Amino acid sequence: MAVADITTALRRHANRFLRSDGGNLTMIATLAAIPIIGAAGMAVDYARISRVKDKMQLITDGATLAAAGARNISGTADQRKATRIAIATNYLTQGLATISDVDVVDAPVVVATANNVSISVKATVKGSFMNVFNATASGDADFDYGGGGDEEGSNGKKYDIRVSSQSGWKEGASLLCILALNPTSAKSLEIQGTADIIAPGCAVWVNSNSSSGLYENGNATLTAKKICVRGYYNGTNYFPDLPKSGAIDCPLYPDPLAAQFATDYATAWAAAANRPGHTSPKGGTETLLPGKYVGGMTINNGGRITLSPGVYFIVDGTLNIKAGGEVFANGGVTIVITKTNVSAPVTDTGSKLTVQAKGNLSIKAPASGPFAGIAIAQHPNVIAGTTKVNGNNVQGGGIVNITGIVYYPKQILYITGAGIGTVSNPENIATETPQFAIVADRVIIEGNGQLRVGGQSDSEAAGLPALPAAGTGKTTISLK
Repeated sequence: MAVADITTALRRHANRFLRSDGGNLTMIATLAAIPIIGAAGMAVDYARISRVKDKMQLITDGATLAAAGARNISGTADQRKATRIAIATNYLTQGLATISDVDVVDAPVVVATANNVSISVKATVKGSFMNVFNATASGDADFDYGGGGDEEGSNGKKYDIRVSSQSGWKEGASLLCILALNPTSAKSLEIQGTADIIAPGCAVWVNSNSSSGLYENGNATLTAKKICVRGYYNGTNYFPDLPKSGAIDCPLYPDPLAAQFATDYATAWAAAANRPGHTSPKGGTETLLPGKYVGGMTINNGGRITLSPGVYFIVDGTLNIKAGGEVFANGGVTIVITKTNVSAPVTDTGSKLTVQAKGNLSIKAPASGPFAGIAIAQHPNVIAGTTKVNGNNVQGGGIVNITGIVYYPKQILYITGAGIGTVSNPENIATETPQFAIVADRVIIEGNGQLRVGGQSDSEAAGLPALPAAGTGKTTISLK
């Protein structure tokens, strides 16, 4: 065959080859499959990772709620925070362990404050479908499916997941307004006759394990937000609900002021000036200064005493406000009944507080410094007596306004008759001021008056530290 013929044949075959479209569909399909498979893998992995993230979020939310909702947590502020952190961490650890294909990166960050718990968790999760595809088709090329938010692409094989949660709580007020400390006495809190205790905004707590630790008789009533007695109670006139009882619901409530009193007593006693006992004239007005009044203090009928701010120790004697006598101490005053030597317990029926019928006392505790929040107190080693006759006693007919705490840790407080109360309602015993509480070994209320005790959660508005709390009231928990 001639060369020209060969050349012509080659050209003809080449043109036929170039014009042929056989097999193009296969090539196009093969090339197109790459992004299709990638998109499918991305969708599969996105759905899977979203499910994993949802599980992690549920566990993290559960951990913050468990910590925020925990009750009966005690100790210092730092100890309470540590307890909540431990609760959240334990819940989180157990929950994350149920997700088999998640690797937690570093330790979860758990933070607790006075009113919230927050958690942040970072983890990685392996892709499934795209793992295979990337390993065979694209090696270690970065992969980011553009999800934004908390998920971030890793190296095509692992994906970062970050979740966070915060739970806060707001505790309702369940402040303590009467605490009878005696652990065994019958009638540790006693209400007789037609007397009423009215404490609608706070709690009444009786430590006695006696079957009659809380005793109500006659037409007397007790109204309180919460009533608790470690033993049991007599009577039925309790409102709005009957008392809780028993050591499980009402355990022994330790003296909330013992440590403060011991420290403040030593500080204030060392700094106080020595002064002689004082007896006011039957008429006229006087202003006294803080100090140790050795021999007691008596305010006679018609006498009007103003106490300058500070601590007044009534030493080896009685603070006796007679009928018609008046004491005003509204600038931040604490009155402490005591003796010169308090190294050991001693019974002295002459060391006590007596407010006779129609005697007036108006006192507000200091907001800071020694005895902050305590208006009237008696040293635990100075015992006036074991009966209501020789205990600290307040009789009706006068006006007593107390803002702060009356603290008799080893003594009886006996209140009888009508009359101690606010100027606007002189038939009330005690006070309607924002903060008033009684912490005493035993409390006895008789006669036909009313003992009004009260507390508010806004201690700042009252100008005093918060009252002791008998647990908490209703708590509202929110998930953020």
